[in-house]
Formats: sequence, C-alpha cells, structure tokens
Amino acid sequence: MKLRQYWSRLNARFKTTKQRFTSIYRRGGFGGNGETVSGRGSTLQATAHIRERLPLILRQYNVSTLLDAPCGDFNWMKEIVDKEPMRGVRYIGVDIVAEIVKNNVRLYGTESVRFIEADIVSDPLPAADMVLCRDCFIHLSNSDVVKALKNFHRHGIRYILTNSFRDIATNKNINTGSWRQLNLEVAPFGFPKPIEVIEEKNYGSNGKFLGLWLIADLPL
Repeated sequence: MKLRQYWSRLNARFKTTKQRFTSIYRRGGFGGNGETVSGRGSTLQATAHIRERLPLILRQYNVSTLLDAPCGDFNWMKEIVDKEPMRGVRYIGVDIVAEIVKNNVRLYGTESVRFIEADIVSDPLPAADMVLCRDCFIHLSNSDVVKALKNFHRHGIRYILTNSFRDIATNKNINTGSWRQLNLEVAPFGFPKPIEVIEEKNYGSNGKFLGLWLIADLPL
C-alpha cells in the first residue's frame, strides 16, 4: 500500500461519522453526473419508478409525516413533495452534513417541508409515521445499521422503507463512510419478507429494491 493511501485510511478511521460524510460532500459527493451530489441512484432518471410508487404507498399506509433520512440534496424528492398525490404529507428531511441541510432549507424549506441536521445512528429524531432510508445503510457499518434501526424504533417510527439487495448472500462489514451492497434478510440482520416492494428498475444490481417493513417486526 502506498504511504499516501495508508495515511488517508488511518486519518479516516479517526474521523467522526459527521466528519467523514462532510468530507465526502466537500469532495463532490457520491457522484451523480452533475445533477446531484447524492449519487447516481438519486438522479431523476434513476428514481422515476420510485417517484410513481412512493406517493401511493404513503397513501395506502395512511402516512401523514414522512422522515427522509438521509435526505441528501433533495434532488428527486423535490419533484413529488407537496404535490399531488403527496400533498398533505408533512416532510422532514434529515442529513448529517450541515451544509446540505442549510442549502436545502434555503432552497426548499416551507411550513410542510422541513430539514434538520442529525445523525440517524445516535441523535434524537422527530416523530413520523414512516422513515425513508434510501441508499444509506450501504455506507454504514453493520453495527451502525442496527443502531440506526434501534434509533428509529426508539422514536416511535412505525414503518421503514429502505434498500436491500436480494442477490447478496453474505453481508460484508465495512467502516462507516465506505460502501457495499447488503441483503437485510440474511445475517446479521435477519429481516422478514417485506410487506411492499419497489423495484429499482433504472439503477442498481444484485436485485436492488426498496422494501417496506414494520419496525416492530424487525429482530432488533
């Protein structure tokens, strides 16, 4: 390993989670072809199917408050929030990067569309009926995934809509801030079958989908 890579990894190990994700943001984020810093999975093309299905699921499960954690730069969500058929659903976007939150508040904040700075793993969270946690757990260590799930449960959130990859047989562990695909239905998570599925038709591999679960049904 080159000396520069060694020191880079050593430095990253001692950064806080907030520092790690802020550093990623300041380096240009996770990519997105110039459209978004939240990654290529957050482009309008990649989220077209999700934008069709999400409002229908929110209506079906009587969601009055949606927590979007993390919300990133709000690139695709801005296309459906506060518009039919999502009008009337209170939206709270959460992100650990202060600069993202500040920019979202300035550009998109309204009485029904709020943004707050928080770490979903450990910080207090506002009450909500459902949390959308998309393209997040792929960047958290296995233990931080479990901590985030427990934090959602602790704050009374009933449903979670999050990514899983059905073709992944074994979940690797990573340092928070890195990346890997994971299957929430196998160890160490052991989720039951999801009650709703949104296929990620325009992006992803290894059977990527958004699954809906009752948090009370998860083995936390």
